[in-house]
Amino acid sequence: MTSVSPTTPPLERRKPRENDWRLFLRLVPYARRHGRLLSISMLLLVPLAISGALQPILIGQAISLIRKESSAYEFLRNLPLAQGLGILEGLLLLTVVIRLVFSGIQGYLVQKVGQQITADIRDDLFERVTSLAVRFFDRTAVGKLITRLTSDVEALGDVFTTGAIGIVSDVFSMLVIILFMFREQWQLASMLVLMLFPITGLIVYFQQQYRKANYKAREELSALN
Repeated sequence: MTSVSPTTPPLERRKPRENDWRLFLRLVPYARRHGRLLSISMLLLVPLAISGALQPILIGQAISLIRKESSAYEFLRNLPLAQGLGILEGLLLLTVVIRLVFSGIQGYLVQKVGQQITADIRDDLFERVTSLAVRFFDRTAVGKLITRLTSDVEALGDVFTTGAIGIVSDVFSMLVIILFMFREQWQLASMLVLMLFPITGLIVYFQQQYRKANYKAREELSALN
């Protein structure tokens, strides 16, 4: 018989901990049930990212127009200053309105999908738990079971509301901004893109540390319950 170190937690002795990607793939079937709402929320990322990237460009054009710099668009230079600034102000106001309206709609859709996914997972878990034999409840702590059915399921719903959708939104916005930056000035854009590599390394490191701390916190909450 192989010996197991006494310091190894029982859960880790039975089964190696799954990585984030594999756990996420297990949630994909629940997301497919609400694919229409998810698709709409993803499509809203396009106007949100474009309007967000245009705002600093419009402000820069206004400054260039006031200072009468050659970087201002030609059709704006051919107009009176007040009229050119009025056009830029109208476009800037339009981008602000688009971001406010579409971000509100997207936030509502994402929260709705997250709550529906949470409800689906809880229904499946409740059906699964009620079908288990009595000996399972004899060897499983009640507090641990309650924690899994309540706070842990809530965290799974947050994977879509503040996790996956947020990551996709940020990545898409970054790509659009990078494209606009390379269009305006590729030297500065290249320098900023190079800075992303060490920042990404730090994000990965802190994400791993947060995952360990979060796992320990949930185990402690389970024991407390």
